[in-house]
Amino acid sequence: MRRALRVLRWSLRLGLSDLGTVHTWRSWVFGWLTRVVAQVLFFSLSGLLARGAADVRFMLIGSAAVIAVLEAMSIIVWAAADRHMGTAGLVVISPTGYFPAFAARGLYTVLTGTASSVVALAAGAAVLRVALSPAAILLAVPVIALGATSAYFFAGAVAALVVKTAGAHWFALNVSYLLIMICGGFVIPFDALPYAVRAVMSAMPYTHALAALRAVLEPGMDLPFALAQCGWEIAVTVTWAVIATIVFDLAIRRERRLGGALLG
Repeated sequence: MRRALRVLRWSLRLGLSDLGTVHTWRSWVFGWLTRVVAQVLFFSLSGLLARGAADVRFMLIGSAAVIAVLEAMSIIVWAAADRHMGTAGLVVISPTGYFPAFAARGLYTVLTGTASSVVALAAGAAVLRVALSPAAILLAVPVIALGATSAYFFAGAVAALVVKTAGAHWFALNVSYLLIMICGGFVIPFDALPYAVRAVMSAMPYTHALAALRAVLEPGMDLPFALAQCGWEIAVTVTWAVIATIVFDLAIRRERRLGGALLG
């Protein structure tokens, strides 16, 4: 156990160093963060074309929350990068197995995604004069983090399916992200979707966390409902983590059986 924790700790530290090669604090604040705030404002203002303040609030919460999904799903690209750089085989021999070490390395995307979502939510509320109390925003932080974690493990399962297909990672990322955004209740009211779509999306990441987030941020905060939805989201998160681990293990066993370079 101690050895596994050491591997996971160093994997997380390696991931943070990867973040340093992608962003400086200036590029993150004035580049990425400015971009996502502008995106949230754009979608939120579209609410004015519908009926008014309630729609602006709906779009603000959904468009800010989905930013965490986009960042968490970058694990799909990192899996492909590991394969192309030839480092996947080194991770495979980790004492923890491939997926735990790989997943720990990318967990920083959950943290940065949560931060991006919270900042975009607060900034959008301030600019558009949507009433959100500081207490509600603080309560939103763990809910957004839970949804981002769920999306992260779902993305891990997707990454395992496309890691061997050249050029498929960006397509898989965009399709998965758009599926969750459009059908998960972020920009279209969940109750307005067909029953079959709602049934499928109930097993997808962030759906329950988004319902909890809206319950926390809407007027007349409904904490019991939010807690119940968070419980369902935890179950979905664990399920996708198990699926991702199994799918990666099957992919690695297949490579070993065929005598190919491990994920290479």
